[in-house]
Amino acid sequence: MTQNNNRLQSIDALRGFDMLWIMGGPGIIAALYTILGGKPLEWLHLQMEHVPWDGFHFMDLIFPLFLFIAGLSFPFSLDKKREKQESNRQIIGDLVKRTLKLIALGLVYNGFLKLNFPNVRFASVLAHIGLAWFFAGLVYVYSEKLSTLAVWVVSILVGYGALNLLVLSPEAVGGNPFLPENNIVCQFDRWFLPGVLYNGNFDPEGFLSVIPAIATALAGMMTGRYLKRNTTHTPNRKVTVYLVAGTALILLSLLVNRVIPINKPCGQVRSCYSQAGSAYCFSRCFTG
Repeated sequence: MTQNNNRLQSIDALRGFDMLWIMGGPGIIAALYTILGGKPLEWLHLQMEHVPWDGFHFMDLIFPLFLFIAGLSFPFSLDKKREKQESNRQIIGDLVKRTLKLIALGLVYNGFLKLNFPNVRFASVLAHIGLAWFFAGLVYVYSEKLSTLAVWVVSILVGYGALNLLVLSPEAVGGNPFLPENNIVCQFDRWFLPGVLYNGNFDPEGFLSVIPAIATALAGMMTGRYLKRNTTHTPNRKVTVYLVAGTALILLSLLVNRVIPINKPCGQVRSCYSQAGSAYCFSRCFTG
């Protein structure tokens, strides 16, 4: 590291860890399982597959972790901009430009330039990241206190949870709000998202699914703010705070899971219903 390089190696290491699994880590695990076999590698190989609907495997955490890291880095870049005496207007302008670039790149990747608009998927992972990061950044620029950010995160998650739990699609079959055919978030995309949906009847990167992603990015910003600005806590104390907070949040999520299931849908999902209309199953969808 040079003297002029002030990058925090822990964030770079976490980003590298995340990119490992995005860029080919699952393929390495699959190859090892094919060659060596065995129960431990079988379990690990299963973790490289997305859960079809409710629940999560290791790979279901990779995209949220990417969003979290994007938020984690923001307090550092924001402080640099303020050291250069950039105004909030300039900072917001940069947020808008970056978000528009990500949306445009997502459209290009999905084939927008072929101009076959009815068959273009307008939603994308890049747009999802850009929009969530933009709105989270907007909140952070004007509300940097940890207590205020915590209120934002809790309000977003409680509101989004209540929306999913209490509001059924008008076209619902049965009363389970957490089936894609019944879910109001999925229905919203069927109503308003142009082009094709990634899964036919819903899109995992649709309009309303950006809302909890904003909370994920804000959680990363809270973590980055504490890491950078709390100079009274030693590194060991900060690690302890993170471990305690992380454990508490995991336990809380498992409790909430009894009411609102943990759900990070992947691509290539097909539902099948019994004659009663309440039982359903999903084909397994694999990484990539």
